[in-house]
Amino acid sequence: MSFSYNKREILHDVDISVDEGEIVSLLGPNGVGKTTLMKCLCGILKPSHGKVMVNNTDLSNISLRDRSKLIAYVPQSVPRIHSTVMDYILVGRRPYIDVNVRKEDMDVVWEVVHAMDLDRFAVKYLDTLSGGEFQKVQIARALVQEAGTLLLDEPTSNLDISNAYETMHIIRDIARERNVGVIMIAHDLNMAIHLSDRLVLMKNGTVFTEIANDGMTEDIIREVYNIDTKVVDGASKPYVVPRD
Repeated sequence: MSFSYNKREILHDVDISVDEGEIVSLLGPNGVGKTTLMKCLCGILKPSHGKVMVNNTDLSNISLRDRSKLIAYVPQSVPRIHSTVMDYILVGRRPYIDVNVRKEDMDVVWEVVHAMDLDRFAVKYLDTLSGGEFQKVQIARALVQEAGTLLLDEPTSNLDISNAYETMHIIRDIARERNVGVIMIAHDLNMAIHLSDRLVLMKNGTVFTEIANDGMTEDIIREVYNIDTKVVDGASKPYVVPRD
């Protein structure tokens, strides 16, 4: 897949995939096209060449409503509207609601609210939440779509380390239990290594390399990020630490 903006090529010859129950992290410095790729994957942007396929279905050939049943997307930043947390999350069920909200819809919403530990915020308004709390609410709204593929643009960017790891473990559990394929943009190399199955590193608008979660090397980091690091052996996977 390729994408151009005003005749300037942003992405070229990008080819990635995600399987059911798998978490794939997109890594690379700012400006290499990660967010543009996400917007192409969910249909906000139209590729200039190539296509996005989900379960052998070309997303460009189906309605927005049907697409929302296949792919859920959480962007990096979203404006807050005047809504309670519960009503905001319920919007994620819109692809399944014809006229009235069903008991089934509410059951799905409450299940996710419990899983994300958002019960105490259910009747609060969005503008009363912290940045981290609002981030978790956005993820919850995407999860209630019950889509087979989940796209996350820096899902832990506004979370402290405790909430970041809690949220990522919830996402990993949902991926495993519900066979959801997850593609997420990450900047924390160690979190990506330890909570993802595969790592896709981008450079200059294309995929530089694709590796298993234990395949990170100092040479790869130097080539992609232009920094020197030390990759040390951990209990099960490597850790990346900065060099002096």
